[in-house]
Amino acid sequence: MSGKEKGRGGGIGRGILASFVSALGMIVVPMVLVTYLPEVAGESVDLSAVTELLHRWMMTGAVLVVLAFPTGYFPRGSRGRIASVVLQFVAWLAWFAYVLNMGDLTGIVSIVSEGSEISVDIVLKGIMLMWVLSRALKVLVAFGDHHDNRRGFLEERGPADEEQRDDIRIGGRFD
Repeated sequence: MSGKEKGRGGGIGRGILASFVSALGMIVVPMVLVTYLPEVAGESVDLSAVTELLHRWMMTGAVLVVLAFPTGYFPRGSRGRIASVVLQFVAWLAWFAYVLNMGDLTGIVSIVSEGSEISVDIVLKGIMLMWVLSRALKVLVAFGDHHDNRRGFLEERGPADEEQRDDIRIGGRFD
């Protein structure tokens, strides 16, 4: 079976597709929310904190859109794909912490009813934890995917495609 039959893939087309899918969640959906949420909510609801959060989401999400390209570009089984998945996860954690004010959501998510304020902070922190765990699971799946496809990748591309060389130059001589 060739790599195309197994779906190992990779290439510029898949990299562009990965960036496009990432752009939908990081830029397009928040832009639609910023545009239409005030119209739907009406003027009685203060959405300034939510709008600020969505603007930070879009501006910093552009970095994640760029980092999604190598994940799609490198084929399964290559070390480049693993490096890009890990780098994308670390960047996503930094993005997540920045967008959500390091977990302080008191000004963003609260319900004011008849003079009393109800905060739904505990529920949202649980949802945030589940989102972080799901992204960490995605990294573990990428490592399993790498392990499953490594042999086929090396059969197709050969070990010369990865940095597996026997000669190591130390101090001007080969060892």
